[in-house]
Amino acid sequence: MKFHQNFFISLLLFVLLFVVLELKNIVLIQDNTSLIINNKALSDFYSYDLLGRSVFSTADKWPHWISIPLRLLLTFVPAMMITRTAIKNLIFNDRSYLPIILLPIISMGISSAGSILTLVLAILQIGIFSFIFTGFKRSNSIKEFFYASILASISTIFYAPSFITFITILISVAVLNRGFKELFCSVIGFAIPLFLCSYIYWILDDSFTLISERLWISLTTPTSIPASQWLIFSNKLGLSILTISLLPIIIATFTAIFSSHYQLRHARRRQRKFYNLLVFQLLAITSITFLIPGCSLHTLSLAIVPLTMILSCYFNWDKYKFSNLLLKLIPIGIIAYNISLIFILK
Repeated sequence: MKFHQNFFISLLLFVLLFVVLELKNIVLIQDNTSLIINNKALSDFYSYDLLGRSVFSTADKWPHWISIPLRLLLTFVPAMMITRTAIKNLIFNDRSYLPIILLPIISMGISSAGSILTLVLAILQIGIFSFIFTGFKRSNSIKEFFYASILASISTIFYAPSFITFITILISVAVLNRGFKELFCSVIGFAIPLFLCSYIYWILDDSFTLISERLWISLTTPTSIPASQWLIFSNKLGLSILTISLLPIIIATFTAIFSSHYQLRHARRRQRKFYNLLVFQLLAITSITFLIPGCSLHTLSLAIVPLTMILSCYFNWDKYKFSNLLLKLIPIGIIAYNISLIFILK
């Protein structure tokens, strides 16, 4: 039995990874200009909130004794949700708890410092994919796409670039050759939360079009820290360590995508469609990060769920020694990087 097939070993690794990655956030000074994620960047992250007043930005400033347990819970919940979805719908060939190990690495090690909003968006995304996958198994999937679209709309309200998830839902409708009813209900489901928010603002003597205007402004107004500028890391040693640490994840991701045709040759039809949908979501998020003026590198936090699921599927399906080596190097590299940041940037 491999270590990721044992729940208790996977849970122990999850706690160890969380503690090590959270230690960096506690020790480092938050306004250190050498950090990729700093206060200015985080305020830019929360500016995508269409409500104009983000609850999550306040939550990230709570005392450690409140925010750390909350982040622990919000990291563990989506990890278990992904694992349950994969096992329940037979996405994995063998029972595995890989998402419990990989999600904290991706959500806290290489993204928006494990912010509360990042983790809430991850939970919403898993709910969306769960509904989509359920729709794959039914001939009449109107209800599933309707609920998925509602979650996509709520996600967009909290973070405007999340609209890309709704595009994924529409692609799913097309891939499954569903009819006009599924498409119509998806559009209605996405519109309902946005309409309710607009109506509430109108009741409060504000413009009914305020939400749509904020959505347009959030996506078209260039960010104060463009993605291209974020690629310049002020500390050369930190950049070198980051590059080396991320190599296993980068290699595993490219290998998983380009070897998917070989890996899925004996897979179920639903399995292939779902995996291809995850790849589309990952590529779409990466594309809008650099192509849409209003998006920054924080937008890559939307890739937490698809990347976790893609890597989990790859390591579960692939039985070669090379993939096993990568799986061991990923947590080692991320832990080494985050520990080194404490000494480099302190």
